[in-house]
Amino acid sequence: MLMLDINSYNSSTGMANSKLREKPKWLTATSVIVILLILGGIYLIFYYTSLRFEKPKSEWQAVFLSNGQVYFGHIVKTTSNEIILRDVFYLPADQLLKGIGQTEGHVVSAQAPLLVKLGKELHEPYDEMRINREHILFVEDLKSESVIMEAIRQYQPY
Repeated sequence: MLMLDINSYNSSTGMANSKLREKPKWLTATSVIVILLILGGIYLIFYYTSLRFEKPKSEWQAVFLSNGQVYFGHIVKTTSNEIILRDVFYLPADQLLKGIGQTEGHVVSAQAPLLVKLGKELHEPYDEMRINREHILFVEDLKSESVIMEAIRQYQPY
C-alpha cells in the first residue's frame, strides 16, 4: 500500500515537494570549488607568514649558511625570499677551520676570533647583505657576553 503525505505532494506538477527542492548539480560543484579555493588561500597565507623570522631576542644575530660560512650582524628586514643583514662581520675561511679545540663538550677558540668587517674587502661592498633564504640553515641570537660580541666591541664600541 502506497502512503502519500498530502502536504508533500504538489498536485499541479505531479511531483513530490522534496524533488522540487533539489539543488542543481552545477551549484553543488561550484560550491565545492569555491570552498577549496578559500581553503587553499588560507593555507597560502599561513605558509608565507610562517616563513618570517620571529622578533630577535637580542640586537645581534648569527646567520649560518649552507656553505659553512657564518655572518654576524643585525637582521633589519625579512621577506619570503631573503633577509637583509647590516653591520656585518664574518670569520675568514681559515679562521673557521683552525684554532678550534674541544673542552668538556664545547667548541672553544684558542684565541679571540679575528673578525672581518664587511666593506673592508678589495671591492669595498656596502655594509649590507641580502642573503637568499634557501641558503640559510638557521639563525641564532647572540648573547652580549659572547666571544664574538667581545670581538665586535673591540672593533667598534656599541
